Amino acid sequence: MPSYTITTLVDITKMDTEQQSNFSILLLTLGLRSNVSWKAEPVKDTGRLPFGSGKAAYWSWTFDTEQSDLFLKDSDPVGLLLDDLNGVPVITGLEDTANFKKDAFITQGELTNTWVEITA
Repeated sequence: MPSYTITTLVDITKMDTEQQSNFSILLLTLGLRSNVSWKAEPVKDTGRLPFGSGKAAYWSWTFDTEQSDLFLKDSDPVGLLLDDLNGVPVITGLEDTANFKKDAFITQGELTNTWVEITA
């Protein structure tokens, strides 16, 4: 099973109540193409961003899918996932510290706040 890591400035802390949770929104979006599994909850970190520039709170989360090349678009192994996530509304003002011009996962362009990479 391939593994993917999402790093985002959006607070995706898994809440006890699944309603109104950015983590739930993320799972629903991923569920459009695949069932996913994971071994650990999203991890919050602060400091220099692993992608982009600057310092802020960010979350990283790794998940697995049941099929290879599930998000392949052209030669980008995560291209379809970037398309699926781009513009999906989120709740801001939780534990996030970044200033969002759009309350959404943004995976493309100058306002990018969410990055995806294949990790295995």
